[in-house]
Amino acid sequence: LLFWSSAFICNKIGLQYLSPGDLAFYRYFWGSWFFVIFALFGKIQLPKKADLPRLFACGLFGVCLYNIMLYTGQKRIPAGTASLLTNTAPVFTAVLSILVWKERLSWQGWAGMLISIVGVILIVMGKYGTISLEIGALFALGAAISISIYFIIQRPLYSQYSSLEIIAFTIWAGDIFLFLFSSFDIGTFLELPIHIHGLIVYLGVFPGAI
Repeated sequence: LLFWSSAFICNKIGLQYLSPGDLAFYRYFWGSWFFVIFALFGKIQLPKKADLPRLFACGLFGVCLYNIMLYTGQKRIPAGTASLLTNTAPVFTAVLSILVWKERLSWQGWAGMLISIVGVILIVMGKYGTISLEIGALFALGAAISISIYFIIQRPLYSQYSSLEIIAFTIWAGDIFLFLFSSFDIGTFLELPIHIHGLIVYLGVFPGAI
């Protein structure tokens, strides 16, 4: 929880130096190498060919689109607001679980969803005075929806792969997609201050991979 919550502050700092696409790609470049180490020691099995479409979909929604939308939103809204808005992901996940997996939600679940929705409205009204959302908040909510889709897509994979393997495949696939959003300007990366390199490595390994 500490690593995850620190990511929003680190994102805000990193976005002062890099675009959303470059920051996300560079972050998960390091996260990818973290899992390569496990693969070299035989801790990660190769995925089955039939599962590749689902694994790439996990990377697209769980890493690529989630981070691009979150970072784009964070360039326009405070880190705390972005954190609270993306925390609505369980609400969207519950709705999708009902629609896709035909799950039944208890009254406590419905109550929790209602409280979350009211909380989002209060956050927005507290900042903007109305229930209208500015573009940055919409991107943060889009990130929440994207990660919720990822949770639904990955569910069948747990019968065949460990959590470590699913996260590794997701990050590897996600970074491939993130390459499309990155300028991949080597000069830009080399010119970054040393503390920003350290910050991005931290983002990739701790909040990103662990």
